[in-house]
Amino acid sequence: MTPQYLIRIWGRDTARVSSLRVPDAIEPNGVLCYWFHTTQDRADFRAFISDNLMVVSSVVNPGYDHDGEPVDTHALTYARITLRLPDGREGTFDQCFGYGYPEHSVHYMWEDGYYSCDCNRRLFLTRHCDIDSEETDLDTLDVRCGESIELVSLEIYHTPTTPEGGVH
Repeated sequence: MTPQYLIRIWGRDTARVSSLRVPDAIEPNGVLCYWFHTTQDRADFRAFISDNLMVVSSVVNPGYDHDGEPVDTHALTYARITLRLPDGREGTFDQCFGYGYPEHSVHYMWEDGYYSCDCNRRLFLTRHCDIDSEETDLDTLDVRCGESIELVSLEIYHTPTTPEGGVH
């Protein structure tokens, strides 16, 4: 039976965590992923990681989330986003949200959450779409808050892991 209980670990000391056990997978953003057969096995592994290490962890359980959406802990959630600036320039990019990330949460982030504001959308366009990238100092880039950058499309897709933990 394939282990289903996921723990995701990130932070400054992930190299020390991966020396305790080789990760089953590493997300594109560097988050270490470990799957276990039981919640107790997962808790035992987390307890083995020293509190002195600078890492954060989150757990993802199989089944359904609080909104009733099925959670596949082995599916890596991505979104393909297209944004349009008021002057008509558009940029499209892919963003990884991690294993077991619910689709409704992706929608929330882009439609009402942190990524719905122009200040964050502008940074995504600069970093991922090379729009106005001549501004090498992102601290001086004009990233005012607002709602003028349009979310043209948001397509969610999933990439499953292989039995060995790697991404297809």
